[in-house]
Amino acid sequence: MIYLDSPAGVGLSYSNNVSDYETGDLKTAADSHTFLLKWFQLYPEFLSNPFYIAGESYAGVYVPTLSHEVVKGIQGG
Repeated sequence: MIYLDSPAGVGLSYSNNVSDYETGDLKTAADSHTFLLKWFQLYPEFLSNPFYIAGESYAGVYVPTLSHEVVKGIQGG
């Protein structure tokens, strides 16, 4: 299970790059998708596991936008 605080600056998340704090729903989804792609590159043994995206509160916006990014990535190869 991966717990991902997003966007940068919420919860325990942070960035050393000031531009990462410029956020919006679509940027947050794109950043989270980039994280997932890099994570699966580092840990390919998890690619065969079931994959679910869930969240609470404002994740009612983030989950659908991230899911859309993931589906676009899968369809794009």
